Amino acid sequence: MPVAERRQALLDAATTVIARDGVRAASTRAIVREAGMSLASFHYAFESHTELMRHVVERVLVDEVHSVTEVLAGAAELTDGQVTLPELLGAALDGFVAAVEADPAREQAILELHQYALREPELADLVRAEYEAYDEAAAGVLTAAAAATGTRWTRPVEELARYVVTLTDGLTTSWLSFRDPERISAAREYAVAGILQFSEPDPDA
Repeated sequence: MPVAERRQALLDAATTVIARDGVRAASTRAIVREAGMSLASFHYAFESHTELMRHVVERVLVDEVHSVTEVLAGAAELTDGQVTLPELLGAALDGFVAAVEADPAREQAILELHQYALREPELADLVRAEYEAYDEAAAGVLTAAAAATGTRWTRPVEELARYVVTLTDGLTTSWLSFRDPERISAAREYAVAGILQFSEPDPDA
C-alpha cells in the first residue's frame, strides 16, 4: 500500500475509533486494528502516535470550522431586507443547534479532541486557530445582519463575535447533556435576547 493511502487509512481509522469509543481508546494498537494493518506498518506512515493525532485533530477541526461557517453563511443569506434582526439571529442559532442534534456523537468527539489538544503543547495551536475561524465567521454574520436590518452594534463586532461563539459552545454542551428540545429552545431565546441588548437602530441606515 502506498504511504499516502496508508496514512489516509490510519486517519480514517483513528477518526472512527474516536467517534465510537472516545479519545482515550484511540491507542496506536486500536487504530491499526481498526485499519486492518499491522503495528509495524504504522511507522511507515507516521513517526509517532502524536504525529497521527495532530493530523486527526487538524482534519476534524477544519471540518468543524467548515460546517459551522456553512451554517452561519446560510443564515446570512437571509439578509434580503425581509427579516428582522431577531429572526436572523434566531435562524443562525437554530441552524447551529440543528447541526448538533443531527450528529451528537460527532460533536462529543470534537469536544474530546478539544480537551486532548489543549493538553498537548504540540496541538494547542490548532484549537486556537479553530476558534479564531469561528470568531471570524460570527463577526461576518453580525456585520451582515446589522447592515440588512438597519441596525448597528453598540460594542465592537469582534467582541460580540466572541460572545456569540461562547453562547454556541454553551448550547452544544447543553444539548449533549440533556437532549431536551424544550430546554435548548428556551436557551436559544435567551441567547438571542443577550445579543440583541448590544444593538440599536442605525440613524444613518
